[in-house]
Amino acid sequence: MREFFERMPEDLSGGLHRRTFCKGEPVLLAGEENRCIYMVERGTAMAWVADESGATALVDRYGEGDLFGELEIFCEGLKTIEVVAASDCTVLQLDRDDLLAWMERDFALTTALIRHLAQQMRRYAANATQLQLLRVKERVRACLQSWREMGRRGPLDKQALAAQVKAPMRSVNRALAALAKEGLVRCGRGTVTLLPPGDEGGAR
Repeated sequence: MREFFERMPEDLSGGLHRRTFCKGEPVLLAGEENRCIYMVERGTAMAWVADESGATALVDRYGEGDLFGELEIFCEGLKTIEVVAASDCTVLQLDRDDLLAWMERDFALTTALIRHLAQQMRRYAANATQLQLLRVKERVRACLQSWREMGRRGPLDKQALAAQVKAPMRSVNRALAALAKEGLVRCGRGTVTLLPPGDEGGAR
């Protein structure tokens, strides 16, 4: 989609804004109304969701040229999920009205957006299916990796982990014991701590 932003009509470009964010700074807050589409120009961002218990899960990663915020534009009433800068990043922000006006003029842009949305839906469905088919250990590993990328190290609550991977605590404890032998985590009473890569303390 980057090429479309590079040749945006001049009379609509006034609605295009460049915004910069430091690593860890929120780009979008969860539960807000959103009237803009965003494209990452430089750096990376990550999207997160949280459940009622406060457990969080990584939903998506956005690199240079990737879009986000588009679903809220086309799905009335849909609220945002949290998007955080994973590195210092710059995003281009375009208002909904300017995007729709642009789409009315440019059929190629409209087609590209439809293709993009269809690919996103297929990818989300495939990811959800794959996660359901993973063994508990691999679900736990994926969850811990998402927490690591979020900057969370621990001690982290095992109950929240079990709720997120949708597995019994007994199965989660077995998975954590195996990951501890790999040196990835250190387990405490009701908690788990992520170890730095290469740290062998998890096996002790």
